[in-house]
Amino acid sequence: MSLDGVELIEVAAGAYSLGEGPLWHEEMRRLVWTDIDAGRVHAMSVMDESPLTLYEGAKVGGMTLQRDGALLLFRERDVARLDADGAVRSLFDVDEPQTERFNDVLALEDGSVLAGMVGKDEESGGLFHVGVDGSMRLLFRNTKYPNGMAVTRDGQTLYYTCSTRGVIVRFDLSALLASEPESAWDLAEVVWRCTRGTPDGLTMDAEGRLWSASWGGGRVVRLSTDGEELGEIGLRERNVTSCCFAGDGLGMLAITTAGGGVYACDVGVRGIRGVRGVRGVAEHRSAILG
Repeated sequence: MSLDGVELIEVAAGAYSLGEGPLWHEEMRRLVWTDIDAGRVHAMSVMDESPLTLYEGAKVGGMTLQRDGALLLFRERDVARLDADGAVRSLFDVDEPQTERFNDVLALEDGSVLAGMVGKDEESGGLFHVGVDGSMRLLFRNTKYPNGMAVTRDGQTLYYTCSTRGVIVRFDLSALLASEPESAWDLAEVVWRCTRGTPDGLTMDAEGRLWSASWGGGRVVRLSTDGEELGEIGLRERNVTSCCFAGDGLGMLAITTAGGGVYACDVGVRGIRGVRGVRGVAEHRSAILG
Protein backbone atom coordinates (compact mmCIF):
# COMPACT_ATOMS: atom_id res chain seq x y z
CA MET A 1 0.00 0.00 0.00
CA SER A 2 1.38 3.39 -0.96
CA LEU A 3 0.72 6.20 1.50
CA ASP A 4 1.67 8.92 -0.97
CA GLY A 5 -1.08 11.49 -1.27
CA VAL A 6 -2.81 10.64 2.02
CA GLU A 7 -4.69 13.76 3.13
CA LEU A 8 -3.84 14.53 6.75
CA ILE A 9 -6.47 16.66 8.51
CA GLU A 10 -5.88 18.38 11.85
CA VAL A 11 -9.17 17.61 13.60
CA ALA A 12 -8.22 19.04 17.01
CA ALA A 13 -5.91 22.01 16.74
CA GLY A 14 -3.81 23.20 19.63
CA ALA A 15 -0.80 22.21 21.63
CA TYR A 16 -1.64 19.12 23.66
CA SER A 17 1.31 18.74 25.99
CA LEU A 18 1.43 14.93 25.72
CA GLY A 19 -1.50 13.66 23.68
CA GLU A 20 -1.60 9.86 23.99
CA GLY A 21 -3.63 6.66 24.25
CA PRO A 22 -6.36 7.30 21.63
CA LEU A 23 -9.29 4.89 21.38
CA TRP A 24 -12.61 4.90 19.56
CA HIS A 25 -15.66 4.91 21.83
CA GLU A 26 -18.41 3.34 19.75
CA GLU A 27 -21.36 4.31 21.98
CA MET A 28 -20.25 7.91 22.28
CA ARG A 29 -19.20 7.87 18.61
CA ARG A 30 -16.19 9.85 19.64
CA LEU A 31 -12.43 9.57 19.66
CA VAL A 32 -11.13 9.67 23.24
CA TRP A 33 -7.54 10.49 24.16
CA THR A 34 -5.49 11.56 27.17
CA ASP A 35 -3.27 14.60 27.50
CA ILE A 36 -1.01 13.01 30.09
CA ASP A 37 1.01 15.94 31.39
CA ALA A 38 -2.06 18.20 31.52
CA GLY A 39 -4.07 15.61 33.51
CA ARG A 40 -7.00 15.69 31.08
CA VAL A 41 -9.04 13.31 28.95
CA HIS A 42 -10.65 14.69 25.81
CA ALA A 43 -13.25 13.42 23.32
CA MET A 44 -14.57 14.44 19.92
CA SER A 45 -16.09 12.99 16.77
CA VAL A 46 -13.43 12.39 14.17
CA MET A 47 -14.26 15.26 11.82
CA ASP A 48 -17.01 17.67 12.83
CA GLU A 49 -16.93 18.60 16.50
CA SER A 50 -14.85 20.66 18.89
CA PRO A 51 -13.08 18.64 21.60
CA LEU A 52 -14.80 18.11 24.94
CA THR A 53 -12.93 17.70 28.21
CA LEU A 54 -14.27 14.61 29.98
CA TYR A 55 -11.86 14.55 32.91
CA GLU A 56 -9.34 16.64 34.83
CA GLY A 57 -7.20 15.25 37.62
CA ALA A 58 -4.28 12.89 38.13
CA LYS A 59 -2.32 11.95 35.02
CA VAL A 60 -3.93 9.22 32.90
CA GLY A 61 -1.41 7.09 31.02
CA GLY A 62 -3.92 4.86 29.25
CA MET A 63 -7.57 3.82 29.10
CA THR A 64 -9.76 0.83 28.35
CA LEU A 65 -13.51 0.56 27.82
CA GLN A 66 -16.01 -1.13 30.12
CA ARG A 67 -18.98 -3.10 28.80
CA ASP A 68 -21.36 -0.33 29.93
CA GLY A 69 -19.35 2.37 28.14
CA ALA A 70 -17.50 3.69 31.17
CA LEU A 71 -13.77 4.38 30.82
CA LEU A 72 -11.20 2.66 33.01
CA LEU A 73 -8.43 5.17 33.74
CA PHE A 74 -4.93 3.90 34.48
CA ARG A 75 -3.50 6.83 36.40
CA GLU A 76 -0.36 7.60 38.40
CA ARG A 77 -0.92 5.47 41.48
CA ASP A 78 -4.36 3.94 40.96
CA VAL A 79 -6.98 2.65 38.54
CA ALA A 80 -10.24 4.62 38.40
CA ARG A 81 -13.59 4.49 36.63
CA LEU A 82 -14.93 7.45 34.65
CA ASP A 83 -18.71 7.23 34.20
CA ALA A 84 -20.75 8.85 31.44
CA ASP A 85 -21.96 11.54 33.88
CA GLY A 86 -18.37 12.59 34.60
CA ALA A 87 -18.15 10.93 38.02
CA VAL A 88 -14.70 9.51 38.82
CA ARG A 89 -14.27 6.67 41.32
CA SER A 90 -10.89 5.30 42.31
CA LEU A 91 -11.16 1.50 42.31
CA PHE A 92 -7.82 0.47 43.77
CA ASP A 93 -4.35 1.83 44.49
CA VAL A 94 -1.19 0.53 42.87
CA ASP A 95 1.84 -0.08 45.06
CA GLU A 96 4.79 0.03 42.66
CA PRO A 97 7.31 2.49 44.18
CA GLN A 98 9.85 1.92 41.40
CA THR A 99 7.48 3.37 38.81
CA GLU A 100 6.10 6.84 38.03
CA ARG A 101 2.75 6.10 36.36
CA PHE A 102 0.90 3.89 33.94
CA ASN A 103 1.56 4.26 30.24
CA ASP A 104 -0.07 2.43 27.31
CA VAL A 105 -2.61 -0.28 28.22
CA LEU A 106 -4.45 -2.93 26.21
CA ALA A 107 -7.56 -4.96 27.07
CA LEU A 108 -7.55 -8.69 26.30
CA GLU A 109 -10.47 -10.92 25.31
CA ASP A 110 -10.98 -12.28 28.83
CA GLY A 111 -11.42 -8.79 30.29
CA SER A 112 -7.93 -8.60 31.75
CA VAL A 113 -5.53 -5.79 30.81
CA LEU A 114 -1.88 -5.53 29.81
CA ALA A 115 -0.54 -2.35 31.39
CA GLY A 116 2.84 -0.70 31.01
CA MET A 117 4.31 1.38 33.82
CA VAL A 118 7.03 4.00 33.31
CA GLY A 119 10.09 3.39 35.50
CA LYS A 120 12.07 5.85 37.58
CA ASP A 121 15.25 4.61 35.90
CA GLU A 122 16.27 2.60 32.85
CA GLU A 123 15.35 -0.78 34.35
CA SER A 124 12.50 -0.22 36.81
CA GLY A 125 9.58 0.16 34.41
CA GLY A 126 7.82 -2.81 32.90
CA LEU A 127 4.73 -4.60 31.73
CA PHE A 128 2.03 -5.88 34.11
CA HIS A 129 -1.00 -8.14 33.73
CA VAL A 130 -4.09 -6.84 35.53
CA GLY A 131 -6.23 -9.92 36.04
CA VAL A 132 -10.01 -10.23 36.09
CA ASP A 133 -9.79 -10.66 39.88
CA GLY A 134 -8.20 -7.21 40.22
CA SER A 135 -4.70 -8.56 40.86
CA MET A 136 -1.60 -7.05 39.25
CA ARG A 137 1.24 -9.34 38.26
CA LEU A 138 4.61 -8.26 36.88
CA LEU A 139 5.41 -9.81 33.51
CA PHE A 140 8.86 -8.23 33.12
CA ARG A 141 10.90 -5.10 33.90
CA ASN A 142 14.28 -4.12 32.36
CA THR A 143 12.92 -1.02 30.63
CA LYS A 144 12.02 2.56 31.50
CA TYR A 145 9.45 3.19 28.78
CA PRO A 146 7.06 0.34 27.92
CA ASN A 147 4.82 1.52 25.14
CA GLY A 148 2.27 0.64 22.46
CA MET A 149 0.80 -2.86 22.06
CA ALA A 150 -1.38 -4.78 19.63
CA VAL A 151 -2.78 -8.32 19.67
CA THR A 152 -3.65 -10.34 16.59
CA ARG A 153 -7.29 -11.22 15.93
CA ASP A 154 -6.79 -14.81 17.05
CA GLY A 155 -5.46 -13.58 20.39
CA GLN A 156 -2.26 -15.61 20.08
CA THR A 157 0.40 -13.01 19.36
CA LEU A 158 1.29 -9.80 21.17
CA TYR A 159 3.28 -7.02 19.52
CA TYR A 160 4.91 -4.82 22.15
CA THR A 161 6.93 -1.61 21.88
CA CYS A 162 9.95 -1.02 24.10
CA SER A 163 10.83 2.62 23.57
CA THR A 164 13.94 2.30 25.75
CA ARG A 165 15.44 -0.24 23.33
CA GLY A 166 13.86 1.34 20.23
CA VAL A 167 12.23 -1.92 19.12
CA ILE A 168 8.93 -3.66 18.49
CA VAL A 169 8.99 -7.28 19.62
CA ARG A 170 6.66 -10.25 19.24
CA PHE A 171 5.50 -12.61 22.00
CA ASP A 172 3.46 -15.75 22.07
CA LEU A 173 0.86 -14.27 24.41
CA SER A 174 -0.02 -17.48 26.26
CA ALA A 175 3.66 -18.23 26.88
CA LEU A 176 4.27 -14.70 28.12
CA LEU A 177 1.36 -14.84 30.56
CA ALA A 178 2.59 -18.17 31.91
CA SER A 179 6.23 -17.13 32.27
CA GLU A 180 8.21 -15.82 35.24
CA PRO A 181 9.42 -12.18 35.24
CA GLU A 182 13.08 -13.20 35.24
CA SER A 183 12.76 -15.14 31.99
CA ALA A 184 9.86 -13.47 30.15
CA TRP A 185 12.00 -11.15 28.02
CA ASP A 186 13.84 -14.19 26.64
CA LEU A 187 10.59 -15.02 24.82
CA ALA A 188 10.68 -11.75 22.86
CA GLU A 189 11.44 -11.86 19.14
CA VAL A 190 12.59 -8.53 17.71
CA VAL A 191 10.43 -7.60 14.72
CA TRP A 192 11.58 -4.04 13.97
CA ARG A 193 14.29 -1.64 15.07
CA CYS A 194 13.29 1.97 14.58
CA THR A 195 15.89 3.91 12.60
CA ARG A 196 14.35 7.40 12.80
CA GLY A 197 12.99 8.56 16.12
CA THR A 198 11.75 6.23 18.85
CA PRO A 199 8.82 3.83 18.44
CA ASP A 200 5.87 4.90 20.61
CA GLY A 201 2.16 4.06 20.26
CA LEU A 202 1.03 1.09 18.17
CA THR A 203 -2.09 -0.27 16.52
CA MET A 204 -3.02 -3.00 14.02
CA ASP A 205 -5.28 -2.80 10.98
CA ALA A 206 -7.75 -5.32 9.55
CA GLU A 207 -5.09 -6.65 7.15
CA GLY A 208 -2.86 -7.54 10.08
CA ARG A 209 -0.34 -4.74 9.49
CA LEU A 210 1.14 -2.62 12.27
CA TRP A 211 1.10 1.18 12.56
CA SER A 212 3.83 2.64 14.79
CA ALA A 213 4.08 6.29 15.86
CA SER A 214 7.63 7.68 15.96
CA TRP A 215 8.54 10.01 18.83
CA GLY A 216 11.18 12.37 17.46
CA GLY A 217 10.68 10.94 13.98
CA GLY A 218 7.69 13.00 12.84
CA ARG A 219 5.87 10.06 11.29
CA VAL A 220 3.61 7.04 11.56
CA VAL A 221 5.07 3.95 9.89
CA ARG A 222 3.08 1.04 8.45
CA LEU A 223 4.88 -2.27 8.99
CA SER A 224 4.42 -5.88 8.05
CA THR A 225 4.39 -8.23 11.02
CA ASP A 226 7.96 -9.16 10.03
CA GLY A 227 9.12 -5.56 10.27
CA GLU A 228 9.15 -4.51 6.61
CA GLU A 229 8.42 -0.79 6.27
CA LEU A 230 5.46 -0.51 3.89
CA GLY A 231 4.97 3.24 3.95
CA GLU A 232 4.75 6.23 6.26
CA ILE A 233 2.73 9.35 7.01
CA GLY A 234 4.80 12.45 7.76
CA LEU A 235 3.64 15.07 10.27
CA ARG A 236 4.95 18.55 11.03
CA GLU A 237 5.21 17.65 14.72
CA ARG A 238 8.37 15.70 15.53
CA ASN A 239 6.91 13.95 18.57
CA VAL A 240 4.19 11.69 17.21
CA THR A 241 2.87 9.65 20.12
CA SER A 242 0.16 7.18 19.10
CA CYS A 243 -2.55 6.21 16.65
CA CYS A 244 -5.76 4.18 16.43
CA PHE A 245 -8.54 3.51 13.94
CA ALA A 246 -11.69 5.53 14.53
CA GLY A 247 -14.94 6.73 12.99
CA ASP A 248 -17.65 4.86 11.07
CA GLY A 249 -16.42 1.38 10.30
CA LEU A 250 -13.06 2.28 11.83
CA GLY A 251 -12.15 3.79 8.48
CA MET A 252 -9.97 6.68 9.67
CA LEU A 253 -6.54 6.60 11.29
CA ALA A 254 -6.42 9.07 14.20
CA ILE A 255 -2.99 10.30 15.33
CA THR A 256 -1.97 12.07 18.55
CA THR A 257 1.10 14.24 19.13
CA ALA A 258 3.00 15.97 21.91
CA GLY A 259 3.09 19.73 21.62
CA GLY A 260 0.70 19.70 18.66
CA GLY A 261 -2.77 18.68 17.59
CA VAL A 262 -4.74 15.54 16.80
CA TYR A 263 -4.97 14.39 13.17
CA ALA A 264 -7.05 12.00 11.08
CA CYS A 265 -6.63 10.51 7.63
CA ASP A 266 -8.09 7.84 5.38
CA VAL A 267 -5.32 5.31 4.73
CA GLY A 268 -7.44 2.92 2.66
CA VAL A 269 -7.72 0.18 5.28
CA ARG A 270 -9.93 -0.32 8.31
CA GLY A 271 -9.04 -1.09 11.88
CA ILE A 272 -9.87 -4.00 14.19
CA ARG A 273 -12.66 -3.46 16.68
CA GLY A 274 -11.20 -3.16 20.14
CA VAL A 275 -11.91 -5.36 23.15
CA ARG A 276 -13.92 -4.12 26.10
CA GLY A 277 -14.56 -5.47 29.55
CA VAL A 278 -17.03 -8.32 29.92
CA ARG A 279 -18.08 -7.34 33.45
CA GLY A 280 -18.50 -4.21 35.50
CA VAL A 281 -15.85 -3.13 37.95
CA ALA A 282 -16.74 -3.14 41.63
CA GLU A 283 -15.25 -0.67 44.09
CA HIS A 284 -12.74 -2.77 45.99
CA ARG A 285 -9.29 -4.21 45.37
CA SER A 286 -10.43 -7.79 44.83
CA ALA A 287 -13.12 -6.70 42.38
CA ILE A 288 -13.75 -8.31 39.02
CA LEU A 289 -12.15 -6.17 36.36
CA GLY A 290 -13.88 -5.91 33.07
